Amino acid sequence: MRKLYALLAIVFLLCQCADGDGFATYVAGPASKVTRTQSLASAFAYTQVRWTACKINIRHATGIDCSCFVSRCWRPERPVSSAEFSSITLPISCHELKPVDILLTKGHDILFDRWLTHGCHLIGDESGPLPAWKVSCNHFPVKKLLNRGYAPRRYFQIIEPSS
Repeated sequence: MRKLYALLAIVFLLCQCADGDGFATYVAGPASKVTRTQSLASAFAYTQVRWTACKINIRHATGIDCSCFVSRCWRPERPVSSAEFSSITLPISCHELKPVDILLTKGHDILFDRWLTHGCHLIGDESGPLPAWKVSCNHFPVKKLLNRGYAPRRYFQIIEPSS
């Protein structure tokens, strides 16, 4: 499955280079439904960029914040701030988390990737934590996130895979 995401990530970065310097820019448009696979491929693409070694203009490599990162993965009509996520998502329980759901708190969000230990530890993608200001994949203890006010939420335009 990771190989599929890697392939999709490469295609995403190659096809989305709208500004001519090798980095995808956010293109606003009508909100459309997006699959978990498409969103996860976008997230994977951003976590694979080697910000310090890549041959892109540094102004595009820094400053992508958490809400911009999630917006690029979900592809809503326009980039959405963390403060607005509650209006385009539904609350869920921690045990219902699926890839590309988020954990949201005031001022920050983490894109859920997968469980490391179901219900106890998760792997999530986030952007903006100082000092890096880049997208990174991290391990999080669920209890610590909940104690800090993070709440699981699901984007209502996600297409669930057919069974």
